Amino acid sequence: SGIIVSAALRVMHPDLYWARMETHVRLGEWATRYELGDMHHHLQHWTSIFNVVSIICNRRTPPHRDPKCQPAAYDMMTTTSRYQLVIMDFMNLGIKFLYDSGSMLAS
Repeated sequence: SGIIVSAALRVMHPDLYWARMETHVRLGEWATRYELGDMHHHLQHWTSIFNVVSIICNRRTPPHRDPKCQPAAYDMMTTTSRYQLVIMDFMNLGIKFLYDSGSMLAS
């Protein structure tokens, strides 16, 4: 799903996508220069354009808040399992979406 989210961001906000790609490449070069093998290895296998992943599991996660996120930044959510009748409730916006398996939302 990291590749799908990255492709969606490339369409929605190409400047942000390419800035992140440049950062990723520079981090890899830095890790190589300072012989940080583990970091270099993980950067080679990190498929998402985003550098943070949060997991919301089985409706047991409290309402998500991202107070340090800039207003122009994106939160993207995608599903990875099969289930039925899930509603994504954006409480601060007062809107709800049907969130079927395989859905992706960005706010």
